[in-house]
Amino acid sequence: MIYNDIIFLKVVNMKFLKAGIKIIYLILILIFYLAVVSCSFRKIQDIPMKVNNSPDIIKDGECLHYGVYTAGEKTSDFYMVIRKIINEKGVKLYRVYTLTNEIKSFNQIAGTGTSYYDIDPKLGDVVESVFYNTNANEDSTDNPYASILYGHYHLNLDTGTVEYLSEAKKGKDIIDSKYRIYIKKGFPIIDATSFFYFPTRLMDVKGGGIIYMVSPEFLKEPVPVTFEYLNKQKITTAAGTFSTYKVMVLSGDPFIAKLGESVLKKAAFWVEDSNRRFTVKIQLAFGGQIIELEGITNI
Repeated sequence: MIYNDIIFLKVVNMKFLKAGIKIIYLILILIFYLAVVSCSFRKIQDIPMKVNNSPDIIKDGECLHYGVYTAGEKTSDFYMVIRKIINEKGVKLYRVYTLTNEIKSFNQIAGTGTSYYDIDPKLGDVVESVFYNTNANEDSTDNPYASILYGHYHLNLDTGTVEYLSEAKKGKDIIDSKYRIYIKKGFPIIDATSFFYFPTRLMDVKGGGIIYMVSPEFLKEPVPVTFEYLNKQKITTAAGTFSTYKVMVLSGDPFIAKLGESVLKKAAFWVEDSNRRFTVKIQLAFGGQIIELEGITNI
């Protein structure tokens, strides 16, 4: 199922597109490690993470600008634009577009190349996502995700499955893949591309509980993920000074909870301590990568 109002962005600068793919890949590596590592010996309760019930303050057209830094040097930018939509069943959703260049109006989202995902804020699920990569490179050795031309995730709650289709470049051939992943009913489900935005913005990450992430190109089973509250901190970025709370990302599988602790012990999210719950900063567990919020506008 692809909604009728899908609109795409033509990216004219491939340098920015490559940067965007790299960001997604770095986040996917983090998720991959979550399948086998954790920073805690404690047994994590096998209960669903709750939807945050605070008032809806997300505006239609909200645009968040993030900068990516490696060893203190800025390497790229990306933007997240949120639109409120209603699907063919009359369900209100948030559609989050992931862009690698700034736009001033929705009329600029046209052509080909815009990735997005749709969130059901009541259920706490990502129900649909589409990923485009018009600059796929089958020869990439440091980023296998870059060979994927297209990915389509669809959550079917009636069957308890996620259906996932992808196309990848292999030499002169296009390889089609199709996956059906069985989910744990009653638990929030997200795809990999939404992990950066969705849990901290719309879920009660301080309250514990499990959320499952699906990324069949990397792992054939849903990955259980949770967060641990650490402390409160003041964080200053180009977007201003924010009162935040810091959370650590943990694997939801206690059996393998201690493997690879050194890899993830520095990974953390700083989330604005208000109803807005912006992700202000992310510190990844590898490569010295820092992602910071640099602008908040409305288009």
